[in-house]
Amino acid sequence: AIIALNLQPAFNYNLQLAGNELMVNQPQSTDTDNDCGIVWMAAPKKRTSHRKKRLRNQGKALKPMLNIERCYTCGNQKLTSIYCPHCLRVIKEKTRQYRKSLKPHI
Repeated sequence: AIIALNLQPAFNYNLQLAGNELMVNQPQSTDTDNDCGIVWMAAPKKRTSHRKKRLRNQGKALKPMLNIERCYTCGNQKLTSIYCPHCLRVIKEKTRQYRKSLKPHI
């Protein structure tokens, strides 16, 4: 099976002004093989089997995460190089309440 792509634009007109009139020049065909602008591409002869597909993709499997540890403050699991999401949420809430208490009541 061969796949064909038509890369020729649908409307390929050259518009030129001649005095006060608009002239339309239709381009001449430059195809020597008379294939109407089609580019032929390669296609597989046989379908890739399930076994070969799995062998090719076996290196893309999910790998276990080794950078998970427990938070020293609350004990929840977190990534090594990131703040604990639970503790961060608590800190943000306390900060929000503190800032609210500093604003003068109008």
